[in-house]
Amino acid sequence: MLFHIRLFALAGASFLLFAAAPAWAVNAQVGILKCDTSTGIGEIIERKQTMTCVFTRNDGTTENYTGSIHEFGIELGEVEEGHLIWAVVSGSTAKDNGLLTGKYDGVDAEAAAGLGLGADVLLGGTEKAFALQPLAVEGETGINIAAGVEQIELTAAS
Repeated sequence: MLFHIRLFALAGASFLLFAAAPAWAVNAQVGILKCDTSTGIGEIIERKQTMTCVFTRNDGTTENYTGSIHEFGIELGEVEEGHLIWAVVSGSTAKDNGLLTGKYDGVDAEAAAGLGLGADVLLGGTEKAFALQPLAVEGETGINIAAGVEQIELTAAS
């Protein structure tokens, strides 16, 4: 009996959490953003790293972006090349090119959980309507590619 009461309470709390979230937060993944970073030397607390990115929509169409990582958490070490992969989440159904253009800022873990997203999520893009949720981080050579990425900026490639 106690199990059923706890289960009912958990279901009610989950409903309230999703009801309080912004409308876009309950929408689905619209594609994948894959970025390759340039060579660089890691620094403590902050540095700028350039990257080239490809956004692949769920329908298979692609867009190219250039970008930079403006803020990292604490990081040390040389990075020769690395890959960052984000799920792109949005309520926008627009298919215009360049929608991911803009600055993305990290949100704290508590705010991300309130939006139904995991830690290390970045919010931004056109009208701040996009969330970038890390899917995978892999460095071919070196270390410290994406742990603690706090701010990036994307520009549609011409």
